[in-house]
Amino acid sequence: MSTSYTKRITRTISDIADEYERFSGLVTLGLLNLYRRAAARHVVGADLLDVGGGQGEMLAVLGRRSLRRAVVLDPSVEMLRAAAGSSDVVVGVAEALPFRESSFETVVSAFALRHVDIAAFIFELRRVARRRAVILDFWGNDNVAVYALEVIYVALLSFIAALIVNPRKLRSFMTLPVTMVGRPRLAYVLRLFSALGHVNVQCWFLCNVFVVSVDFN
Repeated sequence: MSTSYTKRITRTISDIADEYERFSGLVTLGLLNLYRRAAARHVVGADLLDVGGGQGEMLAVLGRRSLRRAVVLDPSVEMLRAAAGSSDVVVGVAEALPFRESSFETVVSAFALRHVDIAAFIFELRRVARRRAVILDFWGNDNVAVYALEVIYVALLSFIAALIVNPRKLRSFMTLPVTMVGRPRLAYVLRLFSALGHVNVQCWFLCNVFVVSVDFN
């Protein structure tokens, strides 16, 4: 992704940081933490990096009792403020992770693929993770008609959710469904991850929402 795109999305998400979690919960029809818990079950080891972790919601689901070190990385300072009390926070981007090789046993990322250069992110993910990567996200359906219906469906839900949460920020909220056009296709995602190691996939809703865990070779 271009630097200008990253900055624009970061500004948008920062503008709605206080309402982002409630908005996301409404758009996912209350299933967001169910997906997070499914991803959390794949986490191994005591050192964890959450890329694009925002306000630390994944760590809240996972709990800190089993973790020796937890770091949340996000490009938005406003999003990270909520995570600062429960974990180490780092301002940064997925394509250039500011950590040494093999710094974490597990690297996790939730709903960030459409905002990043996926190939660059996967290279960085493999560089800093020792054992496993866990990705929670949704991908674009290979059927064009189904893909278009999904975009319309999420746009409608986003519109309704924005009106409920904060109608004064409707424009910022409605930027998010537009980013769905950049969702990666299933075959592309699996091809990239399969090159790294053993891949396990769990998915819902015709595999539009998925958890991919990769054990590195």
